[in-house]
Amino acid sequence: MKSRELENAVLGCMLIDSECSQDCNLLQNEDICEPINHNILEAIKTLTLKRSHVDLMTVYEELKGVVDISYLSSLNDVVASTRSFKGYVAKLKGHTIKRKIVAMARELQVSDLDGEELSELAEREIFGIREVIAKTEDEIDTKQLIMETFGKIEDDYAREGLEGLSTGFRDIDKATNGLKKKNLIYLAGRPAMGKTAFATNIATNVIDNGKSVMIFSLEMAKEELMKRILLSNSRITSDKLVSRSMTKDDWTKLASETESMIKKKIIINDNANLTVAEMKSICRREKRKNGLDLIIIDYLQLINPGGKFSSRREAVDNISKNLKRMAKELEVPVIVIASLSRAGAGRSGNRPLLSDLRESGQIEYDADMVMFVHREEYYDETEENKGLAEIIIAKQRNGTTGIINMAWMSKYTRFVNL
Repeated sequence: MKSRELENAVLGCMLIDSECSQDCNLLQNEDICEPINHNILEAIKTLTLKRSHVDLMTVYEELKGVVDISYLSSLNDVVASTRSFKGYVAKLKGHTIKRKIVAMARELQVSDLDGEELSELAEREIFGIREVIAKTEDEIDTKQLIMETFGKIEDDYAREGLEGLSTGFRDIDKATNGLKKKNLIYLAGRPAMGKTAFATNIATNVIDNGKSVMIFSLEMAKEELMKRILLSNSRITSDKLVSRSMTKDDWTKLASETESMIKKKIIINDNANLTVAEMKSICRREKRKNGLDLIIIDYLQLINPGGKFSSRREAVDNISKNLKRMAKELEVPVIVIASLSRAGAGRSGNRPLLSDLRESGQIEYDADMVMFVHREEYYDETEENKGLAEIIIAKQRNGTTGIINMAWMSKYTRFVNL
């Protein structure tokens, strides 16, 4: 059906069925091309807002003679049944999408954007199109939204497991209720605290539960990172490799861990020049093909800003905003490792604060959660704090903050439950 025919069919359904007219807000102004039909839709929306009955005569009266009654009557004759109403709406929105794509293509032809920016814009628009198509049949009114939300609260309360993805660390899961979809999580710390080790420990715990992880290693080569993961999981110290002192038992454990790792869902990308847009594109394809449950980026300060900015602060602001969009669009938790300045070292307890986040306050603003990795033994190696670590939840948008004590096995670069 052509666009005008679909418009007439949708409006005809609304004129003869009150349930259809209650769904008038499924359509936006951009979905209607014919001016006369635009007037009719606005009249139906006005009547619905006033909780008035919608039919041929009430719409005619609301239009105050702007549209001839014979035209309204012709709309009544367009459809014999309203059973296809939602289908008509979906097809009509399909025409809107086509118009948007054509308009976007024209803009791209005369745009000054570079190739990467054009690619990201086009992909974002197409991703948005898929979302529109998926949601057209599932639009809900406010009453439904309230009831569904109430049901979700009941389900969450009754749930025995976690709401989000398990980190594999008992006390962190208890404090966070798991890593939730669409959340941007910053994992920060000063140098040598074990940020990358903690992130990869979470990654291996996640894949051990049959989930999939994508790691962007912008600093460490993927071979080095995988070697660290295999040795850590096998409980083999790196100095045994250097000194060529691995035992037969070590080789057995390493071979077993290697065989196990091959079967698990982990991807490491060590392209050091990726922008957030490129990472999002890679993850989008992976999620579509094989599924994706967690993204880890190591680390924030090495992400290519993908453009010219007047200051480093402005660049980091832009990166952080795009990371938040990435988490929301892909609907997975995104963990971003970030470095802290050394300014806070020396304060009482040496513990980092949110104010230590380098270069941008936007990081704290965008983050759904900020966790700090802190090991006091790095500053004061005493018997009391040897092998101890703290995971400080400094911000949690929908939860509490606090300190979680953990054990640090330095020779295996591994954090474990205390």
